[in-house]
Amino acid sequence: MLIVSDDGSIHFFKEDSIAWNREESLTHATEVEFLDLPEKKLWTQEVDELDEQSEESETISPFARYVRRLMNHIEQLKDFPEYLITYVQRSATGNYSVDPSPMTKAKTSLYRDTFGFRKLLIFMTRTKLVALDTSNKGQIVWSRYFGGIISEFQKIFVVRSSTVKYPPVIVAIGVQKNLDKGNITCLFRLNALTGEDFITDHDIVAHTEDNISFSIPTIAHRIFKLPVEEPDERTHIIALLDEDLKARLISLKAFQKFSASFYFTLSDGIGGKSLNGYKVAIDKISQPFSISRLWKLNFPEGNTIVAIGHRPNHEKVASLGRVLGNRSVLYKYLNPHIVAVATLSPSTSLDFYLIDTIKGSILYHAVHDNVSPSHPVQIIQVENTIVYHFWSEDQGKQEKGYKVVVCDLYDSEKPDERFDNPNFTSFANERPHVNAQAFMFPYGVRTIGVTTTKNGIPIREFLFALDTYQVFGLSKRFLDPRRPQRALTNEDKEEMLIPYEPTIPDNKKFILSYNLPIYGIRHIATSPALLESTSLVFAYGLDLWFTREAPSKTFDVLSEDFSKGTLLATILGLVVGILITKPPVYDNYVQIVFNRIIH
Repeated sequence: MLIVSDDGSIHFFKEDSIAWNREESLTHATEVEFLDLPEKKLWTQEVDELDEQSEESETISPFARYVRRLMNHIEQLKDFPEYLITYVQRSATGNYSVDPSPMTKAKTSLYRDTFGFRKLLIFMTRTKLVALDTSNKGQIVWSRYFGGIISEFQKIFVVRSSTVKYPPVIVAIGVQKNLDKGNITCLFRLNALTGEDFITDHDIVAHTEDNISFSIPTIAHRIFKLPVEEPDERTHIIALLDEDLKARLISLKAFQKFSASFYFTLSDGIGGKSLNGYKVAIDKISQPFSISRLWKLNFPEGNTIVAIGHRPNHEKVASLGRVLGNRSVLYKYLNPHIVAVATLSPSTSLDFYLIDTIKGSILYHAVHDNVSPSHPVQIIQVENTIVYHFWSEDQGKQEKGYKVVVCDLYDSEKPDERFDNPNFTSFANERPHVNAQAFMFPYGVRTIGVTTTKNGIPIREFLFALDTYQVFGLSKRFLDPRRPQRALTNEDKEEMLIPYEPTIPDNKKFILSYNLPIYGIRHIATSPALLESTSLVFAYGLDLWFTREAPSKTFDVLSEDFSKGTLLATILGLVVGILITKPPVYDNYVQIVFNRIIH
């Protein structure tokens, strides 16, 4: 008997026992968050290796605590042989996924590995949350089913990462549909490592039996995670916008300092016809707060929104400018309030806009004719670069096919020129210089991602989920508007430019998923590792696919063919040489010092 349960899992019964089961709810995942795990020493502090009670910690003497800790370390010495074998194995093979930990408890616990490759993937499905371990072939760490409490999840956030004193916390927001009480938006706070409820004395508990931390008696129209932390618990503030356009905030005290800078935009989403900018008006202490509309941007009549750009969750800018071959600098236009919007008209022309969401001004506008509405438009933003993909049917110029357009934004067209204002503000009148170029693309695209690293030093690599159910990685060097349409000069070679070609090469080496089909890709999520060269890439839809990608190669890791034996032999030879030459050199030095003292 095959049973599909309400949470999406599948169970196969043979007679009176379960033969196998599968967690198929992940095929309906709508959102995923990477969670950084705590360091091993922080995990040790959290579980308290001395197993002391809080009352005992206040009364025990330092000497007794020292003796107890010493006995604990002596007990751990029994794992030293295994630790030594694992350490030698890791050094010989270069496989750092095996951690040489002498602690028996720590082997089954969640903590960060050496290079930060191990993380938790926290999935949000319709009524379920599932956490997977990236270093253990996607093994399920925990899962929580909320079908009896809510009807559908809307959003999930990591509001607190792993720190010394506190466990990481995630917030899941869902809708509880009740015929008697109406719709209720519920907020759940969970320990991200265990999936258990995380409720403190500061929470506003609406339904104690359901462990709901916060609720509003309506459906949330928009949900934000603000870049402001609650001072006591160090958790990010969540803002909810209800259907009556009233703002409800968690931790009002921390938000008051940020309220003057809280601007946001609202649209009707895909298919909408306008874009609106708002600001929260805190004119009273009690919630909900009213919001005021600052501007409204109506697109031309008949135009509908087909795509909106989104920045990656983790974005670091390593350089404020781009160094050219002659050592001059083009300074990047780094406006964090830009949103890229694409609209399609009834005449099948695609309008591309760069809009400043603070004042609603259009900073750039481009039009592409003969764009097919039957193919989706995809947009992604990162740093000062915007990339969008669409299908063009320009029969006259014989350019029918997929196109990808890249736009680089700079402060000025001329090198070494910046805006006069040292502190960036959207209320200034400066507009960016947009350097754009179009290329023919060999495939249709379902979604676009981009690699992210810890400090943003490596070159970006754009990740295209193809219609062929594969992931195509393309370096920013190919998507560069500055690619010259002439022979390369010495300065171009110094800048490492590639000659312009109208078509992106269909190179099978660019396919990161090799021959593996990843069916039904809907999103690509990336996260930085501790290695600056490496980005963690995760594609999900019907299938789940995880890998590591190094856009600029692994410049901070020794290559696999590096001769470790030669290095060890060289070090050993130097040590032997020092031991042999040390006596005569030392005697000569002493003699020189003695002679100088005499004279």
